[in-house]
Formats: sequence, C-alpha cells, structure tokens
Amino acid sequence: MYYPLFVEMEEKRCLFAGGGRVALRKAQVLKRFGARIRVIAPEVLGEFEEIADDIKRRPFCDEDIAGADIVVAATDDRRLNRHIAELCKSCRIPVNAGRDGSVFFGAVFENGEAVAAVSTNGKDPAGAVRMRDELRRMMEGEIF
Repeated sequence: MYYPLFVEMEEKRCLFAGGGRVALRKAQVLKRFGARIRVIAPEVLGEFEEIADDIKRRPFCDEDIAGADIVVAATDDRRLNRHIAELCKSCRIPVNAGRDGSVFFGAVFENGEAVAAVSTNGKDPAGAVRMRDELRRMMEGEIF
C-alpha cells in the first residue's frame, strides 16, 4: 500500500529516461516545483528545451542514474522501463515507472499555497485526473 507524501523538490536532480509526451508532462509538473530536469533519450521533444537543465540525445545507460535524486522511466520500451525500475530500487533511488516503480505521481492541483494530489496507486491514472478536476471545480474561487 502506498502512503501519500509531499517532498521538497527544490533543486532535486530528476532524471528522465525518455523524451516523449509522458515524460514531458511529468517533467513540466516537477519543474514547477523547482526540480532540476535531466533528459536522456535518443529522441527528445522540442518542448524539453524550455524546461530541461540537461539533455543527452542517446540511449539510456545504467550509469546514468548516478547522482539522481529521483528517476522517471518513461521510454516506449516496457522492458527497459522495468530494468531501470529494478536498477533504481537496488540503489534505493525513488523511481516512477508505471506499476514497476517505487513511487507514483498523483494528479496535482494547485490553488495558491494549497497543493493536493490524487492517486489511484497507478491503477487508474485517468481516474485520478478526473478526481483532481472535480476537486478543482469544487475549490473554484477559494483562495489560500
């Protein structure tokens, strides 16, 4: 069972293995919370240029996790994502890799100083987004 936890992200080194839409969406959220973004992938969406602190256009290597505070495995290769997850777990590095990861990112809602996240423990990400949007609707006009 997963416990919801809020973590200081300012200056955390976040490694993204994968440079597609899923990685970009997660990187954009973490960047808003002050994370340093490093991307490693053979192909990287242009939008990463605006938010990434470092981009390497090449395949992932096991040594890439060195120095990372958190890793996001978001390649289009499920076997590689699973490998990255196991590698990170063996090094006690939190890893977001779908159901293979050790951490899940909730659907985040920000309203001034208030921050909420909804998670379904990776089982229904779309459902978490729907719940987040309902929370946003309920909180409309509230200022914290």
